Amino acid sequence: MARLLVALIFLLAFYANSLVEYGIIPASLTLLTELVLFILIPYCLIKQGAKGFNISIVGLAFFFFIFVTIASIIYNGQYDIRPLYSYRTFWRFPIFFLILINLDFSDNDFKKINTLIFFIFLTQLPVVAIKFMVYGVSE
Repeated sequence: MARLLVALIFLLAFYANSLVEYGIIPASLTLLTELVLFILIPYCLIKQGAKGFNISIVGLAFFFFIFVTIASIIYNGQYDIRPLYSYRTFWRFPIFFLILINLDFSDNDFKKINTLIFFIFLTQLPVVAIKFMVYGVSE
């Protein structure tokens, strides 16, 4: 299940904006990436909790940034959700990285993920070439 959700995140990250641009899917489906991450977080925590937590330096850096964000919100008096919402586009990738580290995938699983990323990259080349021919240098 975790491998399927990780593949879904990669596919959405690469194709969702183009599919929205062509009107194939609604724009709200781009938030599915974050929903899948929120599904993987408890799955990862349960899996790590069963064998004992091991917090790495990357995990400590993540918690440090969360602490700095909360301290900044309190210090600046911005108690609304706006500052946290603006960080969501940045935090999805470090959180995804932490999830990948802590899911304990085998080497074979990482090879499959790398193969998927390679094929996604190969399919992006013609898309970029067509967009360049249609829209020119800048979209």
